[in-house]
Amino acid sequence: MKRRLLGVLLLVLSLSGLSCSRVDLAQALSITDVFTGWHFYGVVDGGLNKMVPSFTFRLTNVGDREIDRVQLLVSFWQDGADGEIDSKTINGIGADGLAPSASTEPILVRSDFGYTLEQPKEELFQHSSFRDFTVRVFARSSGRLIPLGEFPIERRITPSPATSAPAQP
Repeated sequence: MKRRLLGVLLLVLSLSGLSCSRVDLAQALSITDVFTGWHFYGVVDGGLNKMVPSFTFRLTNVGDREIDRVQLLVSFWQDGADGEIDSKTINGIGADGLAPSASTEPILVRSDFGYTLEQPKEELFQHSSFRDFTVRVFARSSGRLIPLGEFPIERRITPSPATSAPAQP
């Protein structure tokens, strides 16, 4: 009888510990240092310039507890389209965790889909078929998707890695 009571007590304590350790990611995570634009993907299909939306950011722990094991769903939406054009599932925070007030290294996500142009890449925004894009970011923890933010892709061509890093907004 004592063993059974002890087992039930341990089970209740472990379950209560699980619910206490859950962090409200919508309140504890903030997306900071956002830099968006259009990345020159390269020349494709016999001479067309391919441009894709690019999104760089950091996750910052604005809560009072360490956060670990968070996946992100980064979704690219074209203005006026019925659904997302592309999405990427990436690791936002690993098993090592992110301490309170700490930020991740910059995270870069680019869509595989964008525009291909005969014109020079600098003429992307004047092209008749150009429509703006928006990025929506969701955190996944314990199987649930929590929205973290929505960010318009700015009408600018991002610098290539061989050139200088983007200026902080």
